[in-house]
Amino acid sequence: MFASVRGKPIWQEKKLRDLLDRLLTAKGIKSFGDLEKKKGVKLFVIASDVTHSQKVVYDGAEDLLVGSLLDSCGLPFFYRCAAVGGGRVTVDGGLCENFPADELGEEKEYGDILGISLDSPTSGTNPSNLMQFTVSLLNTAINNSVLRAQSRLGNRLLRLQTSIDTFDFKGAITNGFDSGYDTAKATTSQFLNRFVDSYKQGANVIAPVRVMEGRVEASVSHVEVTDVEVFRGRDWEEQSVEFMMDVYNIYFSQHARQKFHYGRVTCEIIANSTLAEDEVGYGALDVITNTNQFRPLPDQPLYCHAVSWLGTGNVLESSVLNERWWTCADPDGKPINTIALPAINPDNRKEQCLVFFFTPRLTYQGDDRMYTLRLRDRVKGTLEDLVRTKRDTVGMGFKRAAGSISLADIVVYLPQRLSASARITGSRPSGTGQPLTSAELRVSYPEPQGFVALGWRSRDLDQDAVFSVDIGI
Repeated sequence: MFASVRGKPIWQEKKLRDLLDRLLTAKGIKSFGDLEKKKGVKLFVIASDVTHSQKVVYDGAEDLLVGSLLDSCGLPFFYRCAAVGGGRVTVDGGLCENFPADELGEEKEYGDILGISLDSPTSGTNPSNLMQFTVSLLNTAINNSVLRAQSRLGNRLLRLQTSIDTFDFKGAITNGFDSGYDTAKATTSQFLNRFVDSYKQGANVIAPVRVMEGRVEASVSHVEVTDVEVFRGRDWEEQSVEFMMDVYNIYFSQHARQKFHYGRVTCEIIANSTLAEDEVGYGALDVITNTNQFRPLPDQPLYCHAVSWLGTGNVLESSVLNERWWTCADPDGKPINTIALPAINPDNRKEQCLVFFFTPRLTYQGDDRMYTLRLRDRVKGTLEDLVRTKRDTVGMGFKRAAGSISLADIVVYLPQRLSASARITGSRPSGTGQPLTSAELRVSYPEPQGFVALGWRSRDLDQDAVFSVDIGI
């Protein structure tokens, strides 16, 4: 708190400001007006003007987005402090309105108002030092404004219980994506579905959704919530290049050097790009499926893992990892929450990857059992060199391997008409591995209708090896 006494905040916001500036500038967004033109979204941002003891509502077309956001989340003492040399002091809008439903209520054209609020239990204990007293004051002001606004929404309010309070930053990072996150996500989904159903039926009441013992229940028909993480999108188009470079730098500076054990690793390619015009499926994207079995080292929890695809064709420049599906499971087959972010190497923009952040982190289970990450993606022209030159190469690398890789398979599915001429041979490491037999392929890699499977297997690969195969027709 000594910095605050001198009129300086505990933390500096410059890095956050610079990051937001880069992300939004890359999208051509600087003002509220820019956002509304590009996204069709009317935004209200609330801050607290300490100088004039009143709330501030940023919503004008000329209001700058980054400055308004920073004002709105400027925690007193932490990011904002007493003015030195004059000027208005603006801090977190939650002090005045942490649940600003009234701002939307005054604009009838925006339609019905729904609220989602996080309710954390109060400690019920007296603060015993200056920091606790300060935090308690802020919590009291914030909670009072929330309770006042909640009372006006009635059954259009979803209250989610959480053990993490407003200023529990450590708890948010450590436990924010544990099983409680899944429950909250499922509950919110059902709440929104209830509203849609009631709206379609012309009702004014949303069927209540309640949480009991970590499971979601509702007073009307059940809405299925999947346990498997599924994501589709075109992050390579929607994310800014600067953001993806930042993700890459964070991953490779903080995580890439951490090693872990690989078990079985497979790569399968359904080469639709090799189909002829008169064949069913011509023009479809290739389908790549990567399956990685791995386990962390003892006392070295694993926070993230990166998967990339490198081909000899124009894969990365066209649409790599643009329509993807994945699952991640623990050794018992239970789903694991993951957050996937696209990343680009600033020094070589053709090197792109998906970084999977695990929530919570993965830990060694005390035995040889493996976690499994399976990624499926649709990609254009994976084996275009095979079409053009009758030869192509596919490979895998294991930059974070600790020790040898137990087993690695590469399987390619080519059109049935190429069965007589198609061949696969080991390329790297030289002289290692053997082709998969027809029986092995039938059991582990059943071929899609109209395709023939070619496979190559290598065992006990050196951790520094690049495993690749040559494919010819």
